[in-house]
Amino acid sequence: MYVSPSENYNLAIDKIGIHISNGSISGIGNWLLPFVPQINSSSGNLISDTASWTLISGTYVAGGGEDHITVGNFYDDVNTSIGVIDPELISQSIAYYYIDDISVTHLTLSNDSTWHCYQSAGCQWAGSNPSNAGQFTSLSDCQASCTPASIDTIDGTKNKILIKVIDILGRESEKSKNQPLYYIYNDGTVEKKIILE
Repeated sequence: MYVSPSENYNLAIDKIGIHISNGSISGIGNWLLPFVPQINSSSGNLISDTASWTLISGTYVAGGGEDHITVGNFYDDVNTSIGVIDPELISQSIAYYYIDDISVTHLTLSNDSTWHCYQSAGCQWAGSNPSNAGQFTSLSDCQASCTPASIDTIDGTKNKILIKVIDILGRESEKSKNQPLYYIYNDGTVEKKIILE
């Protein structure tokens, strides 16, 4: 996928991600996408070149049934670097990007592929690059050993992974008492909780 910031808006950000899901997803309110993207742009590098396209690419191992791709910034303002593209433009509080050439390609994994285990996302393909070798030499070994941090639902029938906790303004927050908080999980569910003291 290629992205390029609009020349009509003055802000640039460093984080544009791709989330692949079974079914559509939606944000909280109008802005925050409370999901962990499987593919991200390079964090810390503002995407600000309005004259050319910036490639964002990665590898995702399908679990089966994926039928939606969502593109956007999945992080709140605190966790997103923001810069001004052109100070001559009228200041607006959004970054606007053009998107082109989104493609999904089948990839046959080689025998020397390796896998990483991440607490928040489970097993991810590390590729066959020896300088970025994963901890596991097969997906089945990774899946057998990798247990992402999880939390039981109230009825105990299913584990889901807590992605983050945010306050009513969309800012990441520690779990605290006497204020409404949103608990965002990897399966797309959001629970609103108020823990009273």
